[in-house]
Amino acid sequence: MSLPDDQPCAFREACPRTRQGAGQERAVTRQLEHDAMRFPKPERRKTQKAREKRDRNAHIASVRRDVMQRDTRCRVCLKKPVTGLEMHEIVPRSRLGGKKPHEIFNTVNCIGLCTRCHRNITENRIELVIASESLGANGPVTSQPKVPK
Repeated sequence: MSLPDDQPCAFREACPRTRQGAGQERAVTRQLEHDAMRFPKPERRKTQKAREKRDRNAHIASVRRDVMQRDTRCRVCLKKPVTGLEMHEIVPRSRLGGKKPHEIFNTVNCIGLCTRCHRNITENRIELVIASESLGANGPVTSQPKVPK
């Protein structure tokens, strides 16, 4: 003999149908309590680091795209390279340690250079001279040979 679903069973404790319903009710109650937590569980460190890295790389790609649109030629030798330009930070990342990516990578601090000029700058053979600190790379930029000390 079968009872309708809305009618309680006389053997409440022993009936598998009743125990199953009670378990589902408890699971639903626990889920509702979890959803209404005042302080949700914090994001895992690994997930947080991956998100920060993804955001940083997206920001750098955006700045690189803007710099390459602005600088179609090398800003030092004024030649148009065959292989493309490289992005160079005027104030190096090592001197801006601890700052956020949007403070380091921006169009004021980044410039497009050909491979040869970029190598000469990073090997301290030549140095960049910025005409205006406020304009940075957006203004005129010249180079001069580095004087050995």
